[in-house]
Amino acid sequence: AGAGLTGRSLHGSNAGTIALMPKPCYRGPAAVRRSRFRFILSPMNECVLCTKPADGIVWEDEACRVVRVEGEDGRDFPGFCRVVWRGHVAEMSDLTPAERRHLMNAVWACELAVRETMQPDKINLASLGNVVPHLHWHVIPRWRSDSRFPAPVWSAPARAGAVPPAPTIDALRAAFGRALAELQAE
Repeated sequence: AGAGLTGRSLHGSNAGTIALMPKPCYRGPAAVRRSRFRFILSPMNECVLCTKPADGIVWEDEACRVVRVEGEDGRDFPGFCRVVWRGHVAEMSDLTPAERRHLMNAVWACELAVRETMQPDKINLASLGNVVPHLHWHVIPRWRSDSRFPAPVWSAPARAGAVPPAPTIDALRAAFGRALAELQAE
């Protein structure tokens, strides 16, 4: 590991775990002066966001991708999307200012697309990374009638939920494209 720092296991043992290993991020003199670190996850082949096939891909470029979440989360919160940074980093501050703007434009365009296609009562935006320390954002539509509202989506269901059907990938793609074009034109 760089700078004489050693990896720290997330689960106490190195066998079958993901360890955070700081590596210096040299992006020019300002980065060096601020002693910024790029946290890489080791081993990469154990990162679910690197190895798991994406759910329904809404949009992607060389830096990030937007996927519509499938499975139980997609059923309980239709339109739930994840914006995933392709680089294997853990924190927003690991990105350059231009990379952060690019990622946040994708997050905002995703929020606008979900709002347009789903008309939820609320949108939850979250970038936690406690379970999967790979930079990604959750864009989650919420309804007063969903099974957990107003509690977080990761809490236990409080009742049977009633939510609209998920938007099609094509509808999300079209709405995302319009929103991203508007944001990039600003």
